[in-house]
Amino acid sequence: MSVCRLLWFAGVLLGPAGMAQSPPAEPDRIQVVDEWFPGAEVAGDGWILARVVDDLTGAPVAGAEVFVVGERLAPIAGEFWFERRVETDRDGWLRVQVGDLAGRRDLLVLRHPEYGVAAQRAYGGVWRVGRPFDVPVQVLDWRGAPAAGASLGFCGGCGHTPDLVNATTDAEGRAVLAQVDPHSDVRDVYVQRAGLGLGPSLVQWSPGDPPILVHCRWSPAMTGAVVDHVGRPVGGVLVAAAHRHRGPWTRTREDGTFTLLGGRPGDGVDQVRLADGRDVWFPVPRQYPVTLRLPDLADPTVHVGTLGPRQASEPAAPRLRPVQIVGAGSDNIVAHCRYPGARAARSESRAGSSERLEVPERGPFVIDVWLRDGPPGRPYVRHFAFDDAAQLPGEPVVLEWFAPTVVRGQVVDAAGAPVAATVTLGEDWGRVAASTVVAGDDGEFAVSTFGTGLTVLTVEPRVAGLRPRRLWLTLPLRGHLDVLEVGVCRLAAEPQLRVLDVGGVPWSAGLVSFARAGLQEVGSTRQFELDAAGGWLGPDLAAGDAIVVQLDEAAVPFRTVLRGAGPWTIQVPRGELGFEVVDVQGAPLAASVVIGDHLATVSRNAPLRGLPLGPLRAWVSAPGHRSAAVEASVAEAPRTVRIALPRR
Repeated sequence: MSVCRLLWFAGVLLGPAGMAQSPPAEPDRIQVVDEWFPGAEVAGDGWILARVVDDLTGAPVAGAEVFVVGERLAPIAGEFWFERRVETDRDGWLRVQVGDLAGRRDLLVLRHPEYGVAAQRAYGGVWRVGRPFDVPVQVLDWRGAPAAGASLGFCGGCGHTPDLVNATTDAEGRAVLAQVDPHSDVRDVYVQRAGLGLGPSLVQWSPGDPPILVHCRWSPAMTGAVVDHVGRPVGGVLVAAAHRHRGPWTRTREDGTFTLLGGRPGDGVDQVRLADGRDVWFPVPRQYPVTLRLPDLADPTVHVGTLGPRQASEPAAPRLRPVQIVGAGSDNIVAHCRYPGARAARSESRAGSSERLEVPERGPFVIDVWLRDGPPGRPYVRHFAFDDAAQLPGEPVVLEWFAPTVVRGQVVDAAGAPVAATVTLGEDWGRVAASTVVAGDDGEFAVSTFGTGLTVLTVEPRVAGLRPRRLWLTLPLRGHLDVLEVGVCRLAAEPQLRVLDVGGVPWSAGLVSFARAGLQEVGSTRQFELDAAGGWLGPDLAAGDAIVVQLDEAAVPFRTVLRGAGPWTIQVPRGELGFEVVDVQGAPLAASVVIGDHLATVSRNAPLRGLPLGPLRAWVSAPGHRSAAVEASVAEAPRTVRIALPRR
């Protein structure tokens, strides 16, 4: 049995009797410093102070580039802008002055060779950074066909912030968003190509998942030129159909021409923004290419331009005709017809099973089919594309729903003998509704689902002496695989992980949670129970997983990362250390302390609990006073460190 010994910020070892062994205590070292740490009052909100740490290990992230980004009302795809750039120091400290950036500090963007690109809006304290991943994407056009040559932009803030990562799709419509956090607070993808809608599409992906499918609506390219009041081309000005959060916007070339991609049909190019920020508005064009003629800009009160040569009348919308539809494979479907139109991206024609649906008499269209009361998670949509209504096979039109994916396997014990069990697919972290079957004496099971992506298979043995098991599974995209063989699911008599209290006593109280790179948002963990013997009842563990235990909600979280093949044993630390922070006259101060990846408010009467025994580093600050870097020891007997901070 291997023992997990990598602890949070101190080397606590289990001795022969299972008791925590603390090294000899070293004298406290308290160094008063001028650096600011979280909790210091620095000219109001004139600075951002944070410690940047690895989300799983809590270790500091040194040498990261951090950019302060302000929102722009006219964002251009592929352009990155920022107001200020700094780097984190060797202890992961981020200090950036922002007092002069009022209204231009909406987002922090981090870049690092090991952590890729990350973004956050919450400033100060502790900034947890997740592990990055290369996220596969496949872009599909409005008919569901792969879209080659599409430019993608991954955005970590609202639509008024810049792309963080860009990529271009190949002949199969595939691309990779390189080294991004697939669980950041905002994770939107915007698309640029003629015929494709802008988006956004949400990134929802975990390691092992199939590519994210980005379904784009129809969007014609809007082309033309901007000229001044006497007809001379105007280059370098911004042009928009800015009826959505991100526009879209583009910039004119030197000859005044432009191509605007991703706009919604019916919105149209109707805005030009000049270099000085002045906006000029235009009637919505009926056809393209179009000439946008600026007014005489000598008059600062004029904000309305005119269109070029007289345009033809707007094309008539396609004529529609009703067709009878029938849902096969499910009596719970809803159908929806989409087609390019002069003023709309799609029809509003909807129908339930065995009803009539309106489709265009001429030209291409798509019938989307989905379940009326489908399972939660990703959309369950099937697309039927037609070049013309003449392709319809006759009425009624039969719309076949997807066949379910069947997950099949066998439950056995450690010796390989079949075991009867209850098997459930999809719960807690599962992206599909739970479905349960019973494996008989032969241990074989087959459970069906319409879900895709990461989920959990839970196996509860129906015989004594074996432990339940939760396995991570990745389900294929709909229509790609009908049967997923998971093979043998082996149940054990002993847990993968035991959690012990002081003295080696099984620990089943308090809080125990789990995190794995790529499975959850930064700063988030999932709580699972322990049995009466301190045995883990959560999902299958692996080296690199983080386990967080906490005596109670008021205690400092204790974080450890699993190493080796397991099984593992963790001892819950119970060390205490008090912080008495005073001014040079001995008057108490309200202070903050950062220990590892934990920020706390300290007082003389409330020591920090749940600390490992041994050496400890801390950073202490109080408003209006200098700071302190502290090196102390946590011993078996609780004690208090007194820290005197002079005024700045």
